[in-house]
Amino acid sequence: MDQSISDTKLSPASYREDRLSSWKEVAAYLGVSVRTVQRWEKREDLPVKRHLHESRATVYALKSELDAWMAKRYSTIEYYSDVLQAEQMLPAAGVDIESKSSGTSFTPSIAILPFINFSDLKEDEYLSDSLVEELIYTLSRIPGLRVTARTSSSAFRGKSVDIREIGAKLNVRTILEGSLAKKGNRIRISVHLIDVANGFHLWSGFYDRVMTDIFSIQDDMCRMIADNLRVNLTADCRSRVNRHSEDTDAYTLFLQGRSHQNLLDPEGVEKSMEYFEQALILDPNYALAYVGIGMSHWIKGFLSQTEPREVFRLCESALKKAFELDNSIAEAHALQGCIHVMRDFDWKSAKASFQLALEIDPESHNSRDLYDFFFLLPRGNLDTPSENAERDLSRNPLSAWMHFRLAYRYFIKRDFERAETNIRKSLEFDSNFYPPYWLMANILLQKGKYDEAARVSEKHFAYSIRGPWALGFMGYTFAKVGRSNETRKILEKLQVISKSRYLPASSFAPVYFGLGQNDRGFECLFKAHEERDFTLIHIAVDPFWDFIRTDPRFDALLQKMKL
Repeated sequence: MDQSISDTKLSPASYREDRLSSWKEVAAYLGVSVRTVQRWEKREDLPVKRHLHESRATVYALKSELDAWMAKRYSTIEYYSDVLQAEQMLPAAGVDIESKSSGTSFTPSIAILPFINFSDLKEDEYLSDSLVEELIYTLSRIPGLRVTARTSSSAFRGKSVDIREIGAKLNVRTILEGSLAKKGNRIRISVHLIDVANGFHLWSGFYDRVMTDIFSIQDDMCRMIADNLRVNLTADCRSRVNRHSEDTDAYTLFLQGRSHQNLLDPEGVEKSMEYFEQALILDPNYALAYVGIGMSHWIKGFLSQTEPREVFRLCESALKKAFELDNSIAEAHALQGCIHVMRDFDWKSAKASFQLALEIDPESHNSRDLYDFFFLLPRGNLDTPSENAERDLSRNPLSAWMHFRLAYRYFIKRDFERAETNIRKSLEFDSNFYPPYWLMANILLQKGKYDEAARVSEKHFAYSIRGPWALGFMGYTFAKVGRSNETRKILEKLQVISKSRYLPASSFAPVYFGLGQNDRGFECLFKAHEERDFTLIHIAVDPFWDFIRTDPRFDALLQKMKL
């Protein structure tokens, strides 16, 4: 028989309707994770029952009792009074306090785990991801608060991992977890701020509102998190540099566009522009959507999907509309700086645009990354980008991209051992991520390990969806090991491809150099300059080109780029 006598007061039909028969069902009903309901049952007397005749792990609960418990938890003065008393007794994790025993201090730190999506549509997961991203963005602007990046937090999506283990891997003292459910125009969000050391809830929030309140919900959550971590959410932190449309349908379309854009592949970029354009149909004054379109065009140029000069035209067209609507979007000015570099090699104007972007939003990762990649590295300023990459990796330790990003900085600085260490770490997190294979092949070339470099370059070509630049690089490595016939076949293949689509001249250059046809190789590099080929951006510092660096034509090329 069941343990609870009160259950017998329900009719059999009502009992079946009211009953939830597992931890998973209870968690889904309350809109939280299994881990959370188990903590609530232990710490806050959540009314979960156990069978006497079965394993103690077998549980059930009644919806009516859960509803009553939740109502008390979120709406009674007594509950909040209890929470405040508990907070006075136990300092919030991450608070910058002195330990009485050791005299050491602790830096406030937090990781925000991916919210569980309980919406009817799987596609609504982008909304919960965006909410997490917005929280991370705002909280990361608080001086003295260390916030783990979303990529590393996302490594725990859908996994039942103990909070203490997550805290240890991300090196944080507090964790925010939550759930989101969207039905029609209503949104239901539940969040819980947890002390990693003891599993206690420092704060919980429950929001059941219309979608138009999404921004006020975000602001309230940031304020409550900051209050509980005893850090100051200043007016500057509260200001929404990333301004979104008040039309929630346009906003959700924008989020879908940004989600696809972040994939950084041709299909995702094309899809992203469709969503941005749909958002602009609903809200023609949505400045960020224009910036999104401009950035998608830029990515297409970087992926060699569109001829560079057409990219510049399309980018500036989108930016012009964005600036007319809102001249204070940091990423728009950073993208304008990129255009000054690649189209005109106007380093003075580029610097002004990048500096303005960073003045508007000093914590904008996108603006700083574009500044590092398209301005500092090409001009030989290697230390600042490396320091930024190291700092970003400390906030995003489980990201394959961040390990590759730092490895590339080490490669440019010719610290090949440290570069290789981070490449291997990158591949540990994602063995299908293709850029590390290219970088590893480059390092092997520098070490004279040509056979191994050729093998790794084949992996790079395979994982990079057989891109033409990867094909040309592979042809160079084949030539280095005496596979010249295969290199010539690659050259012929590139020539065939170039007849049907835009193909950057830089795809041909390594092949000609590999075959010893240096004159043709330089012809391709100068043509790449005329085309404003994105691949040339780091030619002044990239170790790959060291084998032609003493040729006078190389200096002539750099002079054309005003380097």
